[in-house]
Amino acid sequence: MKKIVTGMIFFIVSLVSYSLNFSVYPVRVDADFQKVTTHEITLTNNTLEPLRIEAYPEADKSFGEKYNLNDKIVLFPKVVSIKPGASQKLRFRVKPDSEMKNGEYKSFITFREIPSEIKNTAKEEKSGTITSNVRFITEISIPVYSLGKNQVVDGNLTNVGCKSEGNTLNLKGKSVSKGNTSLIFDYVLDVIGLDVKLTGKLGSSAREGEKDISLNITTKESLKGKKAKLKITDQTGKVHFNKEVTL
Repeated sequence: MKKIVTGMIFFIVSLVSYSLNFSVYPVRVDADFQKVTTHEITLTNNTLEPLRIEAYPEADKSFGEKYNLNDKIVLFPKVVSIKPGASQKLRFRVKPDSEMKNGEYKSFITFREIPSEIKNTAKEEKSGTITSNVRFITEISIPVYSLGKNQVVDGNLTNVGCKSEGNTLNLKGKSVSKGNTSLIFDYVLDVIGLDVKLTGKLGSSAREGEKDISLNITTKESLKGKKAKLKITDQTGKVHFNKEVTL
């Protein structure tokens, strides 16, 4: 969500960056679904002003909204105050129960800056130019996963495509999960005739059903028209794509 309200821009991101008002560590949590576990998150204020940050769980719609951990996550405290340049610990407990079925569950914990009161308002100068005060409000979400028993990793990746424009290479595909756990796809792209080999995570499927996956990669030079060998595998080692492509 991005909107301007009384001179503010609400800017939502899911990445840790020190250019943001605050940062979060770690950026992923894996919880044991067989017992109650407690986890610690460090929030760091990257500004020269005090910050107040609230935290709350959210379901991931693209993963499978009904397979969330929201009612099993207990945060304490739910609001923290952090001095300029300082860090503050926030803890949360994951309490699994017997009603959790087999397979994978996921939620986000979202950290959102509580905006301070803004007294500056837009004003019109003699020249007719309108000035206003703009402030960025940071919101960061980190995933929390819980893997139950009898995990079934099953599915495929279709409609794989590659397109290069300038120094940006786009990889995409359509994932179909037939099990009870998301598939995690990794890629290896070996450009023929050049000393260029790109590797990394392409993306993850939903827990079940279809999901489009897309990744933009910044390259040192344009690869448009080049040929490359592209191989995509999942976390089990299964090969979903292994062909020569034209970028």
